[in-house]
Amino acid sequence: MMQALVDPRDGRIFQLAETGFPVAPPLAWVEAPEGVTERHVYLDGVFAPPPGPDTTMLRAMVNAERDRRTAAGFTFGGVQYQARPIDVQNITGAGALAGLALFGGAQAGDYRWHGGSEDFQWIAEDDSRVSMDAPTCFAFAKAAMAHVSAHVFAGNSIKALLGTPAEPADIADDTLWP
Repeated sequence: MMQALVDPRDGRIFQLAETGFPVAPPLAWVEAPEGVTERHVYLDGVFAPPPGPDTTMLRAMVNAERDRRTAAGFTFGGVQYQARPIDVQNITGAGALAGLALFGGAQAGDYRWHGGSEDFQWIAEDDSRVSMDAPTCFAFAKAAMAHVSAHVFAGNSIKALLGTPAEPADIADDTLWP
């Protein structure tokens, strides 16, 4: 059986040998089962498999790509809308207000459901104003959340592949995203 020279403070394995030689504490020789390499970690009397590759940078790149694609916006009713974080926050608020108005009896075709003296409108990406009744605004908010959610889950699926043989060569590949 092989011997592993370990530092019990952090679990690093410095060397594997048939026979250990004298070392100064805290280093110690420990019997290592077959298959242990110098990349394994020895903690609490157990050899753990080597850690996977550090995917921190790639995960940040996936998050940035997710955020870029989410902010690029979505189409609702044939109109393109922005979906930057502030837009999503505002759409969520409008959707909640529309939901409450629907619960309170707001009807389709009533564009003043929000209690104001003017029709409720949302500004599209092209700066046109789109009037929305409560049911439309509620559906608009649901579409925005579906857009965000699709990108969050796509990013999560991509991150699950990082450090594996199935890791994508290009995280910005359109086929990976909605």
